[in-house]
Amino acid sequence: GKRISGWHNSHVRCIQYIGGSITEMVHVLHNPSQIYTIDWHPRGTCLASGSTDGKVRIWDLTVSIPTHHVLRGHTSLVAFVRWNSSGTQLASASHDLTIRIWDLNTWECKSILTHPSALHSMCWNPSGTQIVSGSWDTIIRIWDLTSTVPTCQLLKGHKHTIAAMCWDPFGPYLVSGSYDRTIRVWNMHTHTCTHMIPCNSWVRTLSWHPNKVLFASGTENGTIQAWK
Repeated sequence: GKRISGWHNSHVRCIQYIGGSITEMVHVLHNPSQIYTIDWHPRGTCLASGSTDGKVRIWDLTVSIPTHHVLRGHTSLVAFVRWNSSGTQLASASHDLTIRIWDLNTWECKSILTHPSALHSMCWNPSGTQIVSGSWDTIIRIWDLTSTVPTCQLLKGHKHTIAAMCWDPFGPYLVSGSYDRTIRVWNMHTHTCTHMIPCNSWVRTLSWHPNKVLFASGTENGTIQAWK
């Protein structure tokens, strides 16, 4: 079966989902402050959460009574937490205009990426060597984490806030969605936009299929579409 999770105020509820139906409540995680974002570890053994108190919490779900470790450093609300594909590093993005990269072997922050404007989207590349971030200033930033001091390249083209992004797990493509009512497909080898797809409303979310050359989009007016 699969575990799914949802959060409301300061609680995260993890439930078991088997054969199209909910079978049981597995865990209820009680957070000291309001939870803003969550992300499952790739192996499903733990959960990361970010909250309004500026703290990131890693919840161990392999025990009957979940425990958590607190990662401190942000000075404002944590808007996004995202694991890399191997589950060895976690990225957190905050309203303090920084992205922090955490090493989960040492629980230490290994990099701080300073962002010039409020973040609205963030994702890792499949190999875990780069992070891309999108913000209200319409620019996509590509952060290269392989060097001692992370470097940043810019992708320009959107005309409004970049609200969603997802990376092709098979090839060199990044998909971005914006309040300018477009989806753009970028070749990350050449850093060029290869396709621009007009939409009928603000793009709110994007997700790439794990096994197919196919991605889905969700827009402000409730429309879900699949693209290939």
